[in-house]
Amino acid sequence: MKKIATILVLFLACACLWANDGAYYATGNHLIPITEKTISVQKEILTLRKAGEYMLVDVYYEFYNPAAAKNVLVGFEAPLPGGDVSYANYYPEQGYISDFTVTLNNQRLSYNVAHVTQRLATFRYEDEDPDYKSIPEYYSNGKIKSLTKQQLDALLDSIDFEGSPFHYVYYFNANFQKGVNIVRHTYKCKLSVAVELSYYFRYILTAANRWANNGIDDFTLNIEMGDGESFLIPATFFKDANDWKIVGKGRKNMTTLYEKSNAVFHILNGTLTFHCTKFHPNGELSISKPNIMHYIWNNYDSQNSPAKVLEIIKKQRFNLYKGMATSGVEYKDFTREQRQILRNVPFAYRGFVFKTKKLQDFFNSTKWYVANPNYKVDMNELTEDEKEWVEYWTE
Repeated sequence: MKKIATILVLFLACACLWANDGAYYATGNHLIPITEKTISVQKEILTLRKAGEYMLVDVYYEFYNPAAAKNVLVGFEAPLPGGDVSYANYYPEQGYISDFTVTLNNQRLSYNVAHVTQRLATFRYEDEDPDYKSIPEYYSNGKIKSLTKQQLDALLDSIDFEGSPFHYVYYFNANFQKGVNIVRHTYKCKLSVAVELSYYFRYILTAANRWANNGIDDFTLNIEMGDGESFLIPATFFKDANDWKIVGKGRKNMTTLYEKSNAVFHILNGTLTFHCTKFHPNGELSISKPNIMHYIWNNYDSQNSPAKVLEIIKKQRFNLYKGMATSGVEYKDFTREQRQILRNVPFAYRGFVFKTKKLQDFFNSTKWYVANPNYKVDMNELTEDEKEWVEYWTE
């Protein structure tokens, strides 16, 4: 048996041990006004860039103050991590959010962190009022009511998975001048994981509705997930994949997965952009990469026919290498032509133009293939999983 068989058996054993686990680390969020009702968000450019196991968040804001200069208490709300995570460094800041910075009109601001028990208004259920914009209940008599370290320890001792026992509130004083004020907000979040998802990241958009204009006058969202990446974004604050623009090379379409309507993006290279004026978000942003192994196990019999495997490849461009081979598929079950297709999947992901008509016709028929005439095969550029995959399917 080829070397990959042993690797896949070990991977399958590890996957079974982890089958009921997952780890939620951090959620991105819009800044909120804690003590203000007249300042509006005139412009926002939100840039999300995946860097390994992290999401780098960079937000450019233009806030408009119609009145005289005033000092405003501004907040950033973040829930406690959950699932298979460590609470060793949970205090005073959220342990999986780092490099937190805020700059107002080119001046770096200092911030504090409070810990509150109340379920925050921005973390709402779908049937709650999306226009809810009151001063948070954790702020009263000119102060934020924060729990002590001892109280937090007691809450962690009684933690369950029905909900977070407390939230973090990063807050700072912002001296807004009359007219336009520019705020730059940056931080880094660790990407969360789940059995059915290789990774996921969520960002609370509806918090923008708490500013005076009930949204954002001019909103741009840039997503940079890296070259050769495929991912889902549920259709919450948009209707169709065509609401997005790929700046570079890639493909986009809509699909139903996990009983939800999703936009699926296959980015060969470049950036994904969403733009909207008078943006009043009525849903949150979620970016995820499904675990194809979990998808196969839940949608097909344990013994998959070659036709079914090839059909999955035609529809999805997620990480297939280990998932396919651990789903009951055997090398000997495939014809030579089918094995050629499987062997070349990693190269097709990169846009390789095939000289063999049957291969080119197959990949042209998929929902994700994007031809890249400049791509030349280089085995050294493949990941270790891809190298094992190519070796396994090679005659």
